[in-house]
Amino acid sequence: MGREFLNIFEKWAENYDSTVEGHDQEYEEVFRNYEGILQAVANRSSGSVIEFGVGTGNLTKKLLEKSLAVTGIEPSSPMRKLAAGKLGESVTLSDGDFLAFPAPKEKVDTIVSTYAFHHLTDKEKELAIRNYSNLLQTDGKIVFADTMFETNESFQETIEYAKQHKFFNLAEDLEREYYTTIPVLKNLFEQNGFEATFERFNHFVWIVEATKQ
Repeated sequence: MGREFLNIFEKWAENYDSTVEGHDQEYEEVFRNYEGILQAVANRSSGSVIEFGVGTGNLTKKLLEKSLAVTGIEPSSPMRKLAAGKLGESVTLSDGDFLAFPAPKEKVDTIVSTYAFHHLTDKEKELAIRNYSNLLQTDGKIVFADTMFETNESFQETIEYAKQHKFFNLAEDLEREYYTTIPVLKNLFEQNGFEATFERFNHFVWIVEATKQ
């Protein structure tokens, strides 16, 4: 359920903000327009929000700037510590992941995440989406920004491009985790009662906005 990658992110915690600022050439395109991506997710969010994969709290900060009520879920203790230092007591941060987390007492309006849903296999993604449907109000939204691909062919071409340019960490990342395609995700959302639209923000990252019908 994504926790098999936890050790990687605990080691990355201290350097994460530097990476998203574009200081790592391998990941420069992955995080191009990072602030705009976060703002676009925040702009699509409303009401009571659950955020999965809080990381160091960069999206959370933008949600709080909109005066939204945010519950943050983050499995990495070092990441939670950094986020807490950045956000103070303005948000509740809990240990958890996309599939195992403290259940909210009431229905929520928006479920958000950035750069994290690929930690789940497609089967686990379906389980998560089904669960979120039960948590959301009618017309509630899932708004996820993540690396995804239009086709399997474009996915493989991106891996080969990374290897050709000696971006071996990026290539290893793409081959190790569970990146998926837009048709697969669209089908998973529709099967669970959502209408989903997709918008591209760089070569890697798209935002999926799925509304519960």
